[in-house]
Amino acid sequence: MNQQQPEPWKVLSSSYPLKTPWLNIRQDECQLPDGSVIDDYYVMEQGDVSGVFAITEDRQVVLNLQYKHGIREVVREIPAGMIDAGETPEQAARRELEEETGYVATNLLLVSTLIASPTTVTNRFFVYLATDVKLTGKKDSHPREVITNELVSVDEIWKYVEEGKISVLWSVAAIALCLEKYKSYDRK
Repeated sequence: MNQQQPEPWKVLSSSYPLKTPWLNIRQDECQLPDGSVIDDYYVMEQGDVSGVFAITEDRQVVLNLQYKHGIREVVREIPAGMIDAGETPEQAARRELEEETGYVATNLLLVSTLIASPTTVTNRFFVYLATDVKLTGKKDSHPREVITNELVSVDEIWKYVEEGKISVLWSVAAIALCLEKYKSYDRK
């Protein structure tokens, strides 16, 4: 069955009601394929992110516990952070893992690139699997990022998701993708 592909919208104009180093809010005026116009379509421009599902030699997953002010809760998630200017997603994954946990990755594999909210947000999330990570790096301390690390057995990690102990969307997706990849890797 041949169906016509959806057509992109035509951007007539853009303005920025908010610009910061971390987030820009863009207001677009768009013309739809049928000719109608939306004059106030808002998009959040945010930098891309790399996240690492890191597993130690003894099959422990490295997690972060951190307060997130947006929801005003402490959450568990995989180590992750924004990709700096001039940095590749892999370089950012290695840097974030070490900065947030003190663990260093020798084996790092890009598992997937995810889009969290393509309707209103521009960024992508690069998911990496790191195996045999070692606590040989230097964990950074920053007043905006007070992070406690936790080790959870590979065999127990999905239970954390099922019980709601891990509920950050990107972390849940990364765990699901990386567990599947790790199972095939672990048998080799």
